[in-house]
Amino acid sequence: MAKAKRRPHYLQDAILQILRDERRPLSGRELAERLRYEGNAVPLSMIFRAIRRLIDREVVRKILVAGGYAPVSEKLVAVLWCRECGELTEIHCAEAFNELGNLAAAAGLTDPRYFVEFAGLCARCTETLADRDSR
Repeated sequence: MAKAKRRPHYLQDAILQILRDERRPLSGRELAERLRYEGNAVPLSMIFRAIRRLIDREVVRKILVAGGYAPVSEKLVAVLWCRECGELTEIHCAEAFNELGNLAAAAGLTDPRYFVEFAGLCARCTETLADRDSR
């Protein structure tokens, strides 16, 4: 029996859904493991090509401080990443990005792309670590 044909973007769709279901960034290898668990064993090279296409479409971003990928909810946000639990939080700051865009334009930069990331500890992890240290 012949296998059913897959939609052209099935891998991109699957990766995007996995990332949307997570509260932390996932690496390419973690995505490969999740896909394999779901019955889609895919070579890592195909996963990275699909990720590149998702980044080009601006629906996924690479979180540099975390070494992984996460979905884009809005473009003009700063990303907060907890070093302990990996949770991502976005801060909406359109005014700051607009000002940065004006500064970039004044310097002659066109089509600027913004990547603002902060690494630290979320409130929950800070409290957990403080409790652990007080014992």
